[in-house]
Amino acid sequence: MLGSDTIQLTGLQSIAVGTVATAVGPVKVIELRAAASTITGLTLQGPCTGHVRVSSAASRETATGGLAIDATAIQATILGIPIVIAAADLPEGAITLPGISLPPLPTDLGLVTVSLFTLSIRSGLMAFTDLRITDAAC
Repeated sequence: MLGSDTIQLTGLQSIAVGTVATAVGPVKVIELRAAASTITGLTLQGPCTGHVRVSSAASRETATGGLAIDATAIQATILGIPIVIAAADLPEGAITLPGISLPPLPTDLGLVTVSLFTLSIRSGLMAFTDLRITDAAC
């Protein structure tokens, strides 16, 4: 689970639904692709593995060299409109939001109060400010 105060996507390339292969079989995801990103108020809670959950927090994270986030669900405010979307509920391809007419998304897109149920995050380079890593029994 990735949470943040804001995510700024720079050079947005696409927001689409696709399917990725995992060890447990195919999983439908919302694919966010951009040239770079800046995340403020980052919290990242890992899965419970071996009765231990690792959590990370940072006041700021920057990703450069390309960014790919595969999320099974997104809860965010986009262009002032609060949304919740789950990949499993959507057809594959470019995302359209039922009942919401959004203008074409800008290539530099800001998302606020964001929660992403992430399957993977990939980038050429990531840097963290004030990174704190903790673990707890689960």
